[in-house]
Amino acid sequence: MYSLAAVLSAVMSTISSQLIVTSSALVEDLYKAFNKTPKSDSYYVFLGRLAVFFVSVGAVVTFVWGKAKWLGLYEIIPGFFLGLLAIVVVSLLTYRPNKEIDETFDAAIAHLKEEMKK
Repeated sequence: MYSLAAVLSAVMSTISSQLIVTSSALVEDLYKAFNKTPKSDSYYVFLGRLAVFFVSVGAVVTFVWGKAKWLGLYEIIPGFFLGLLAIVVVSLLTYRPNKEIDETFDAAIAHLKEEMKK
């Protein structure tokens, strides 16, 4: 009984941490990057909560798909592909070229290729 509580506690702690990091990244890194107008702290808290709600739609997809048993697919498969689709769409919509990052990436790849030859 106690070991189950410990496992559930660890799972809930991990999930809550991931949701906080995700909402923070969406608000701080995306929203504030595109919207330069300062807003109140309560507005950013609201956006963070909204981000947690939308991020947790992936869990809802998994839950609903699992209950409906559509197409006989294991529920993590559509959840994964819908999440992947969201990642690709957001990446394409928010990409901005950065010469310094591209040069650093190219240098790292060149270094790895040299190390592989040894």
